[in-house]
Amino acid sequence: MKFKVGDTVKSISCTCLGETGIIIQIKTGVTDPYETSFSSGTYWKKGKNLELVQEARSMVDMKPSNPKDVLGIKKAPLTTVPFGPLYELGLAMLEGACKYGRHNYRSIGVRASVYVDAAMGHIASWWEGEDLDPESKISHLSHAQACLTVLRDSQMMGNCVDDRPPKYPDGVNHLRRNPMAAKILERYPNPKKPFVEKKDV
Repeated sequence: MKFKVGDTVKSISCTCLGETGIIIQIKTGVTDPYETSFSSGTYWKKGKNLELVQEARSMVDMKPSNPKDVLGIKKAPLTTVPFGPLYELGLAMLEGACKYGRHNYRSIGVRASVYVDAAMGHIASWWEGEDLDPESKISHLSHAQACLTVLRDSQMMGNCVDDRPPKYPDGVNHLRRNPMAAKILERYPNPKKPFVEKKDV
């Protein structure tokens, strides 16, 4: 987050870090809180909050990004993963751990076709209107995620039995079918509405 010229600092709050200094959180009227750090000497030399705010503004103007923020955005992020589905994935993995032993797949490896079939089975059940797995009462989609997670983990461990079929010479290349789909839709500019379970869709 960057300050812009003309922003008005409304308030600050400080967190002491012993001998190393403090972290100052600055709140403005137009942006989210911004955190920056100062040495202990810089803080204790300031006798008034106004001077401290001015010092903070000058440092922010010179260094618009916190160094930790700059480093953080270069790392593989977990904050891009929604935690709701992640927790449900954990439940699906927990059931597998109770049934077969936690991380059994990592030790013994897996056969790709088994987990693709399992994932597709859960997706098919969900698509056909069954939201929850009858046995676990966990979303079929979360179970499908668990299957793919195990398969990918096994790939990363190098113990996945890759029994995929021989591949097409030029790949599936689904994009080349798009012009054909477009021509079909051109022939039927007013297609019939689909039949769906929920009538208000």
